[in-house]
Amino acid sequence: GGTIGIAVAIPTVNGVRVFSPSVSATLLVALALFAASLISAGSVGWLGKSIPPAVYRVLLSLVGLAFVVRTIGDFRLFGFFKPANSSAFAFYDTVFYSPLCLFIASAAFLVAIRRK
Repeated sequence: GGTIGIAVAIPTVNGVRVFSPSVSATLLVALALFAASLISAGSVGWLGKSIPPAVYRVLLSLVGLAFVVRTIGDFRLFGFFKPANSSAFAFYDTVFYSPLCLFIASAAFLVAIRRK
């Protein structure tokens, strides 16, 4: 059923889930994260040298930008600029998820600018 941890994985308003992700949406997010990991691995040379470093720099900068946008949030439910909320998700988002996204964005930008 996939209900363990759902309270900290999906934003809620007044105890009601804002959305219920479909299986296809969940798989799409997983695919995007996998693609980001491949871009990261390729940018440090783990996937060979068939793709020019400039392409990896651009792609890794886009990955960093995506995580910056997630860190900032939508000003309602997630991100550092959401209003105070007492839900379990809001707590985990403030303490874990948004800082993790900021770290990933910073790492992506750092690798992107340091690759030649």
